Amino acid sequence: MDKRNHPPAFEGADIFSDDGEIARDRFLAACGRLGVRARAYAGDAAAADGDTPPYADVARLGAPGARRAVVLCSGSKGSAGLVGAGVVLGCLERGIIRAIPRDVALVLVHGVNMQGPTWARFREPMPDASGESRKEPTLGSNPGVRSGSDRAQWDDPTLNEADRRFARYQEAQAFDRDRLSRMTLSSMAPPAWTRETAQQVVDRYLEGAERVLVLDFRTGPGKYGAMEIFPDAAASGADWARVATWLGRDPTKLKRAQSIGGAQTGCGFDRLALGAGAAVAIPVAVEFGTYSAQYLLDSIAEPEGKVTGYPKDMEWRAAVWKEARALIEQALGGIAGSGIAKI
Repeated sequence: MDKRNHPPAFEGADIFSDDGEIARDRFLAACGRLGVRARAYAGDAAAADGDTPPYADVARLGAPGARRAVVLCSGSKGSAGLVGAGVVLGCLERGIIRAIPRDVALVLVHGVNMQGPTWARFREPMPDASGESRKEPTLGSNPGVRSGSDRAQWDDPTLNEADRRFARYQEAQAFDRDRLSRMTLSSMAPPAWTRETAQQVVDRYLEGAERVLVLDFRTGPGKYGAMEIFPDAAASGADWARVATWLGRDPTKLKRAQSIGGAQTGCGFDRLALGAGAAVAIPVAVEFGTYSAQYLLDSIAEPEGKVTGYPKDMEWRAAVWKEARALIEQALGGIAGSGIAKI
């Protein structure tokens, strides 16, 4: 799509694609034009028709030894992941590459899985009150639970203890019955890229980074075209303050991110960066609203008759890029400690 055919009000709308393969081709072509090297990571999840698996392509811009890094990615599944793909492409095609501050790296993670989840979720044991990780309960660890031959003698206290043990097991496995009831069949499919693949990305592109900000672009049920910023639900008070400072936001107006459709904020890159030696690594969900009465009516009128998480409206896409670009500029300057990185 030629951006010259768009009026000024739609500036930037053309960076978004409607197909995962086309989005990847455009990203790789942009990298080629600018001489940016991108590395491909094959996914484990094959396409629905049995063709080749999806690929995640990663590129790093900025100083090789930068101690601060901003990572752009999308943990959204299906067509909603095309939002993040468009934002990543825009960084190459709209000049942001020219304004990266000294000692800051910009890592672009371009990955779309049209058939299901993208990056694997982390299911670490939850720490208890002492700060130690809880051990996963085992079926034979409680002498109060009798063997099968004694089932007729089970009393209420024993059954209550069994219920408590099962609840602890669910918590250790990050099992959320309410979330599971809201999940679609596609979100229950295996993720395209494993934790091991994410580790390879971190080892290669975040080596030596001391402070890392991960911006996870996605869509949500908010006001049509409006952007909301959600630091990760597990962010500490200090991290909350850092996010507000780096992104130039009022900390009292930020909301905590929740798992959306099984996707975790930051695609896991923050946790792996901390494990690799980063002093600070904070994931932030950047959500663009898709709710409007007109959009619902237009979606119902489509041949498929369904509402998607990725509007084709050019005005919506232009608004998304305008907000995303301003946020990325602020993030680059904020994490560098120099305010806003103007293009």
